[in-house]
Amino acid sequence: MEVLPISKKTKLIVLILIITVFMVSFSEKAYVIDWEVFKNENEAKLNKINKTEDKVISKFNIAISKANLGQITESRKEFDEIKQLVEEKEFRNIISPYIKEIDEINDDILYLNYGAFYYLIFDNNKKSAIYFEEIIKLEPENIWALNYLAANYIVLDNINKAEKLLEKADEINSNNFSNLLFGYIYYKEGNYLRAMSRFSQSGNLIKENFIE
Repeated sequence: MEVLPISKKTKLIVLILIITVFMVSFSEKAYVIDWEVFKNENEAKLNKINKTEDKVISKFNIAISKANLGQITESRKEFDEIKQLVEEKEFRNIISPYIKEIDEINDDILYLNYGAFYYLIFDNNKKSAIYFEEIIKLEPENIWALNYLAANYIVLDNINKAEKLLEKADEINSNNFSNLLFGYIYYKEGNYLRAMSRFSQSGNLIKENFIE
C-alpha cells in the first residue's frame, strides 16, 4: 500500500492540535477552579446585587480570580475598591465565617484562597503564607500562588525560601510577577545590576505596583 506524504499544512495542524491538548491538560492540572469562568460569573451578577455583603463577596471573588489569572495590578485595584466599599471591621465580619470553615474543609481551594488573601491584605503575612502553602499542595503548578507565597516570605525575611519558590514558578512558566519579586530581592541585597535586569523583565508591574 502506498504511503501518502504528509503535507506541511497537515503537519502544522497536527502540531497546533498537540499544543492545544497540552495547554488544556496543563491548565486542568495547574488549577482546581476555572478562574476565568468564576471571574466572569461574579462580574455578571455584581450589578444585580443590592446587598452590601453580597457585593463584597462578589468583589472578593473577582479580586481572587484576577490574582490567580496573573492580573496582579487589576487584582490589587479590586482589593482597594473593597476597602472603599466597607470599613475594615465590616469586611472582617463578612469574610471571617468563611475563614472558620477552612478548619473543617481544609481542601476547599476557594476557601483557602479566602484565607490567603484575607490575611495578605491585612498584612498578616505569616498566616497568609500558611494558606498559600495549602493551596500549593493542591495546585503545585499554580505560579501565581507560588509568587504570592514568595512575596509573603520576602516580607518575613525568609529570602532563601522566597527565591526557591520564585525559581519554581519561573521554571513552570516565566512571568512578570516572578521577575518583579526577584528584582526586589536583588535590590534589597544591593545587587542593583541584577535587580535592574529583573525589573526590565517585569513588564508594567514595576510601574504599576510599589513594594515598600
